[in-house]
Amino acid sequence: MTVNKAKIKAKNIEIIIPFENENELIQKLNELDVEKIIKVLEDKFGSLISEARQPKAGLESIYRFTREGDVELLKVPNSEPKTLALVMYAYHPESASIEQLSKSCGVATTSIQKYISHKDYKDYFDRKPDGKYTLTHAGLKWVTTKVIPELKHETVKGE
Repeated sequence: MTVNKAKIKAKNIEIIIPFENENELIQKLNELDVEKIIKVLEDKFGSLISEARQPKAGLESIYRFTREGDVELLKVPNSEPKTLALVMYAYHPESASIEQLSKSCGVATTSIQKYISHKDYKDYFDRKPDGKYTLTHAGLKWVTTKVIPELKHETVKGE
């Protein structure tokens, strides 16, 4: 019988599944744990398998992602709330845990909690049901119209 192949790409990995008929493919797919396979390969081969997430277009001089997936700021805003918002923007559309935010911002978790609930900033931040944080629509607008332009202006001014 003819052997068919299904190719599945996940991250930098391509998994090839040979099958003879649709039922066999369905059975093999149901048995496949892609996340477990990726974890085993990443544990074995590290950075050869995982690829760092890329910053949003035009912001490559402001932040980057580490191999571990954390945000690393190359330019830091002039206040902690702006720094927090910029890091959330970098993670967007994904939300981030308070630990991720603290690590990427260099701001203590207690300070982050203070800013998130502060009357001047609370409209910018949203806590998701899973306990992670993201920017609201107003927060996204604040970062794109105020925070990022200030950082880009510093670059032009300093050159």
